[in-house]
Amino acid sequence: MANEFSDGMRPSISLVFTDFLASHTAKTVKFGDLVDALGHRGQAILLLLLALPNALLLSSIPGLSTIFGVPMCFIALQMLMNLPHLWLPSSIRDKEIDRSILDRIVSRSHVYLVMIERYIQPRFTVFTYGFFSKIIAFFLLVLSIIIALPIPFGNFFGGWGVVLLTMAVIERDGIIALLGMIYTLVFCTILYHVISQISAVVLRLI
Repeated sequence: MANEFSDGMRPSISLVFTDFLASHTAKTVKFGDLVDALGHRGQAILLLLLALPNALLLSSIPGLSTIFGVPMCFIALQMLMNLPHLWLPSSIRDKEIDRSILDRIVSRSHVYLVMIERYIQPRFTVFTYGFFSKIIAFFLLVLSIIIALPIPFGNFFGGWGVVLLTMAVIERDGIIALLGMIYTLVFCTILYHVISQISAVVLRLI
């Protein structure tokens, strides 16, 4: 994760997404093409793009959290394993995404990304490298699994956790990384207690 980005000037995340749409005008886009276009710019950027529709609650798209959550698990796992190149099974690479869905994701997220980008900058970078990069990758995997599962509002809260952590990695912002890790710990703790309480009630009713 530490070597995903060069130290030179990099385009903003919002510009990366708009440039991708400008260069892909077909009615549908294969997920593999999306990986090939964004993969060389970092797995975190691709993970961020997949998390945004969950964070923005584009709930009118059926099965959205699972459709994007499963590839997110593959990406996060490979970030945890620190693999240099992203691999996805052909069943995922060949899956087609309607261009209108990508347009909606980018247009809805643009204002939020621009707003967040104003406050994110390289600082306290030690919290985005080495041991901390492994913690971030592990948290991203946990959040991706939660997003992929049919947990009420798990995709929304999990999605924002992924947004914070991936943007921290992309921009090497240690403050945002720490906030993202704290957010994830609090969210997972609350989710665990909620599921435990529901399970206890269900078991008493059986």
